[in-house]
Amino acid sequence: MKALFIAINLTLFAISNSFCQVSAGKPKSLKLFGSMHYSGNGSPDPERINSLNFSPAAALAIQTRANRFLEIGVGDLRISSETTNGVAPSDVNSFNLALRGSYNIGFGANEDAKVRPYLGLAIAPQMSRWRVEPMVSNIFLRWNNTYTISAQILPRAIMDLNSRFFLEINAPIRIYDLAIVYSRINNPSLPIEQQRSNHADGSFFPELFELNIGLGMWL
Repeated sequence: MKALFIAINLTLFAISNSFCQVSAGKPKSLKLFGSMHYSGNGSPDPERINSLNFSPAAALAIQTRANRFLEIGVGDLRISSETTNGVAPSDVNSFNLALRGSYNIGFGANEDAKVRPYLGLAIAPQMSRWRVEPMVSNIFLRWNNTYTISAQILPRAIMDLNSRFFLEINAPIRIYDLAIVYSRINNPSLPIEQQRSNHADGSFFPELFELNIGLGMWL
């Protein structure tokens, strides 16, 4: 996990340093998205296998030069707490948060065109946690923490509505995901080392798909 946090910190430092170097007169924009996430069998989070989720997202973009901009965003925020009934009633709590930093280059159209395609490179760290606390004594508390960092290609299209607002659609393509998973089941009949499970998984083109559609405003 230490290596993951070092990678995330270096990524965020590089992005923030690039932001400090942009020209003060370049335009900035704020974007709000509706995001759709589909997780197939390749999800490192067992709670998200073969699942479809919707969540809000937001991003801040700063243009560095004509048809190029830096962007940092936050999304896939999900917080839930519920009580399940049945044979083993339990309190189930989960939390998920993703960040993304990207550098994007326009192609095939000048910056005054109404519709402009872009292609970006992105780094996206993510944290997902869930905890199941049973209400019966014969079932044991268990939890899972998953930390992921993803290298992505980010195609997008921006269409101006007027001089102030625009629409955007983007669909990140995951090239490589590194996931570090920590899990535990509090079974007192097992030695401590057998109650814990820690492992790292890397995968190219995992079955994790995302589509973002949003409204932006020039600042």
